[in-house]
Amino acid sequence: MRFIKILLTAYLFSNVLGCTPVTPVKLEPIQLVPATSGMVLKINEGEQFRSDYRNSPLLGSLLDLKQDRPWQQVLDTVLGLEPPSGSLLITEDHTKPAGQWLLLIPDLNPRPDSLNSKATAKTGAISSQPIWQLPDSTGLYFRLYQGLGLVSSSESYLDYAMENRESPPPGLRRALQAANPLAQATLLLPPGSPDPFLADSFRTRTKTDYTGKAWSAYDIQTGSGSMLLQRMEASIDSTSGLESLLSHMPALPLQRVAEIVPAETSSWIGYSLDFQEQFLENQRQTTGRPNPYPELLQSVAQLSLVESGDNLLLVLHTVDPSGVEEALRPLQGEGTDFQGVLVYPLSQNNLLRETFLPLLNRWPVPSFYCVLEDTFVFSADYEGLQGLISAHNRKATYAAAPRFGKLAPLLATESSSLFISENPASSRILSDSLAPTGLPGDYIKKLPPGYLATAQLNLSADFALRSYQFRETEILEDENPRISEVFTAPLEAPVYSRPQFLKNHRSGEMDVVVQDENNTLYLFSNTGSLFWKKKLTGPIQGDIQQVDLFRNGRLQMAFTTDSKLMVLDRNGKEVSPFPKDFPGGNLGPLAVFDYEQKRNYRLVVTQGTKVFMFDGQGRNVRGFKFREASSAVISVPKHIRIGNRDYLVFQLENGELKILNRVGNTRVPVRERFEFSSNPVFHYRDGFAFTDRNGNLVLLDTRGNVSRTKLNLNPEHGMDATTKTLAFMDEDRFQVKGNKRELELGVYTRPRIFYLYDIIYVALTDLQSQQVYLFRSTAVPVTGFPVEGSGPADMADMDSGRNPELVVPYRDNAIRVYRVRR
Repeated sequence: MRFIKILLTAYLFSNVLGCTPVTPVKLEPIQLVPATSGMVLKINEGEQFRSDYRNSPLLGSLLDLKQDRPWQQVLDTVLGLEPPSGSLLITEDHTKPAGQWLLLIPDLNPRPDSLNSKATAKTGAISSQPIWQLPDSTGLYFRLYQGLGLVSSSESYLDYAMENRESPPPGLRRALQAANPLAQATLLLPPGSPDPFLADSFRTRTKTDYTGKAWSAYDIQTGSGSMLLQRMEASIDSTSGLESLLSHMPALPLQRVAEIVPAETSSWIGYSLDFQEQFLENQRQTTGRPNPYPELLQSVAQLSLVESGDNLLLVLHTVDPSGVEEALRPLQGEGTDFQGVLVYPLSQNNLLRETFLPLLNRWPVPSFYCVLEDTFVFSADYEGLQGLISAHNRKATYAAAPRFGKLAPLLATESSSLFISENPASSRILSDSLAPTGLPGDYIKKLPPGYLATAQLNLSADFALRSYQFRETEILEDENPRISEVFTAPLEAPVYSRPQFLKNHRSGEMDVVVQDENNTLYLFSNTGSLFWKKKLTGPIQGDIQQVDLFRNGRLQMAFTTDSKLMVLDRNGKEVSPFPKDFPGGNLGPLAVFDYEQKRNYRLVVTQGTKVFMFDGQGRNVRGFKFREASSAVISVPKHIRIGNRDYLVFQLENGELKILNRVGNTRVPVRERFEFSSNPVFHYRDGFAFTDRNGNLVLLDTRGNVSRTKLNLNPEHGMDATTKTLAFMDEDRFQVKGNKRELELGVYTRPRIFYLYDIIYVALTDLQSQQVYLFRSTAVPVTGFPVEGSGPADMADMDSGRNPELVVPYRDNAIRVYRVRR
């Protein structure tokens, strides 16, 4: 406000010197808007608009769109003056050289305490009121006139505005009255001016006399991760193909297509056709010929074009399904059943394209269709309808997605045309000249990633109302997680090992490692790029462990194959003195103990009854005594710390449970023998937990006392545990923390518990149906699951985005990473 104080001071100073009392007659700012202005920006919320302009990537992209229009430079200057709410910024007629502008500030009431003698005055040619120039050499001119403050980049432009006062364009007054006073700002454009939000090919304007013509008003509202633009025009533009086609078509709830299309739909556009006679007349005027299939069109209320993954779908909501069926019958083949819905093949024809001309001019001719209640869905590919039917049966539709639940209340409930896109920069629909946004391609490309765009057009009356919204996708997510694909990475052979997330010490984020059935080990980045692949001599046993053998922050991968203990560095190179060979093979998975968390590692390898313990330099740990077991070790050894004591746990084939101290002596005497299940021993509460083949949960305390809980589990059940949580999978029965859920019959992997950002997740995979499930500790499935996957999963926050990722084997020769929105 420093500038405003100087301006007021200048006004007072000139009147004090003249000793003449002044009673100004206040003018409306609009009365000083030149009739040939090129743009008027009304600032309703000056402070908020200034903040959002400087911090919103969306608003910055918008106003920097046209390089030949120096809006950004002008706004930087004007907003730096901190204009109050209600100010008008005016630029010259667009046909003149750019750069001249005028700022009108309403209701400036000078106060005596604002006197500042440092201001200097110049006398203008139009009035005895002095023109004041800022003392900091900005080159700006200002004056006070009848309660208004005037600031300009040009003294001559300021004079021009004064000469033409009290004759504002009537169309501007009407546009200001229609503008939303609650918007942060309103951009007003005269007829004939280039439209900054519409592509040149979509709307062509010619220079006209602005005086009596309708102006356009764009209300601008920005917020955290969002921007709303709303355009009001007093009449429908007969030069616009879309507006001519949909002129006076009724506004309908076009969002109903969301109840049909899959949740992974990226874009769709819907058109209202419910006033069929009006559409037929609009179509005749637009195309120059009558519709050859009016009976078919009479049966359709809404038409939607949909992008879902790689599939393009056409959706027709009907008022008379029998009319559409009759038109399609001569063209359809025999239907095949998919999940209870008949899918019909269609012979090549132009029936739909001719009926809805020109809406389908650039849409592929469909080869298949199906019917869901009163809705007909068409696709060029059979797979497109399979995905839609499957999503519909699973209730995994776009309408059920949390983001749409938050987006829907922000949209007008009815419109003549509706467009929604989660990735507008790559939308194929936007390339169509009839898309309702009409946004230029260079603007779409400048949209920051991660924003959803919507556009609505209402042409039901004599005026045109356009609304555009751009919202950060993440803020549309509610408290329930949602799943989305991050990347799919191909392998040269089927996946052998469970893919794992490993920390990348260079970036601080996570990479993905996996081995295929040809024993090739792959390391991928968290964007799916392949760092390297390395052929190993055999399959990896168990999981890969990460170590920092040199204690310098650089991590290595340690693991066993059937006959080797290997350590690889970040680049896939072997780290000396490894590998270590074990004649005869038959190694178990590697265990890594770090007793004090000081990177003083113990690498433990089992080979039948033999037990080997090495330090980080590959040397035998001499003080460790447990070198030979009485029976083969059947599970990876465990290091468990309870209180300040260490417990080394070994399960033996003969049913013995060895719980030792660091040197290999017995720490907990266990007198019983057990029929171990295929699950390991876990640290649970202040003791040890495991299951036996009789379906019992066995608990053991640190004194060797044993207790059993009969769970009636089948011998091949799966188990995982943390110190506070138990999870079981038994045939089709899943339970976690005592909460139970029945699943479809299948062949399930053992559950895996992940604890991320104070949330317990449990993942398991049905190998038969190739579906991956993810549950919370309440046994409630995470929204969006199951997803496709063919093996056990790993979970981590791989990119520090606080939304964890899940990596799974995918189909035959690939891995896929999904992101879970918390």
